[in-house]
Amino acid sequence: MFERVAWPIGTRGSFALNSNHEMYARGKGYFKYLLPRLGYRDRSDAPLSGQGASFFCLKNDHWLVIGLDTGYNSVGWPLVEFLLKPSCKLPAPLLAWLQNDVRLHEDSTRGVVLLSHHQYYSQFEDSYERAAQQLSVLLTRPVLWFWGHEHRLAIYGKHATQKGRLEAYGRCIGHGGMPIEDISKKPQTDARHQVSLVFYDQRVKRHLGENHVAVGFNGFTDLVFAGTTLTITYRDIDAQVLIEEVWDVDAHGRLHGRSIQQHTTHADLQVHHGNLHDAVR
Repeated sequence: MFERVAWPIGTRGSFALNSNHEMYARGKGYFKYLLPRLGYRDRSDAPLSGQGASFFCLKNDHWLVIGLDTGYNSVGWPLVEFLLKPSCKLPAPLLAWLQNDVRLHEDSTRGVVLLSHHQYYSQFEDSYERAAQQLSVLLTRPVLWFWGHEHRLAIYGKHATQKGRLEAYGRCIGHGGMPIEDISKKPQTDARHQVSLVFYDQRVKRHLGENHVAVGFNGFTDLVFAGTTLTITYRDIDAQVLIEEVWDVDAHGRLHGRSIQQHTTHADLQVHHGNLHDAVR
């Protein structure tokens, strides 16, 4: 028997990003059934507005949090997509919205936090650079970019690929997905994958089945905004704090990493390159 699982809705609302899995069904469930049940509300007892599109922007005086749809162009022709990687480019309506409504190219005072399903770059798997290349026309300062797709927790220092051009502090928080796969997979060492990986979680939660498949720790991430300060806390499935980092934004929208601290010591919580502070420099 299958039980229905309901994701908890935030006091002021909830939003959902599109991904390749939603698009395997051509987005029908995501666009038709999920988005109308999300959105924002003016007070906790008010009905949700509905999420009108697969992208969104949350804004205050100091920060922009922009949800991007990299999923819409992430599924190609059956079987062919295994040979020719989909571009995951941002759809034209999204780009027009960023330029005409968000007016991203004119906003020079806020720190920018991007959210997407697919990774801009990775030291473990393929990179999807097209979205960054599109955004680099509108953005000229570094951003904080959270993505998933890979089922792991990994933290990168500031990096821009040659094709993508946009400088980003990458944070892979795909460990919210199931299962935590390829837990034994190590970072790539070839030149194409040298993308300033700083930290990753390689802990084994348990071994499953007759083949004793190693699965890792699920987890989640909290972002707390207080004026010009952003505090980011990375937790595992047991709510244990792994990493906490603090950022400030100045009057010109430039990010400044104030601190980063590892709260739990474990042999498989790997600082891969240099030291942890490289992630906020």
